[in-house]
Amino acid sequence: MDGNFLVTGEFEVMLSKGLGQHFAQDEKEQLFQDAKNIADLLGVVMDKRTQELKKGKQRNPPSIEHTPNPSKIKKELEKLGKTKHLQAKMQWLAEGVQLRPGLRGFV
Repeated sequence: MDGNFLVTGEFEVMLSKGLGQHFAQDEKEQLFQDAKNIADLLGVVMDKRTQELKKGKQRNPPSIEHTPNPSKIKKELEKLGKTKHLQAKMQWLAEGVQLRPGLRGFV
């Protein structure tokens, strides 16, 4: 998935060519909703930074006390993904939606 802010202020999101055929429509809608939420957050951060620059505020880069641990980050992202998947699965069950055959879930 790729996204770009356009000069109009809109956020354009695209799936890699052909990737969309591997997702059910409701799954694509969820992907794009997640992308929209991310774009909204990025927009808020960018607007805040723009206002700070206009007011002459200079920000010093944050000092990093520890070098980021890639394996810890990966584990945390996997944990977050599993949690989100479980939440979606519970929502589907509550709505009576059947999982598509052949889809594997996180265990």
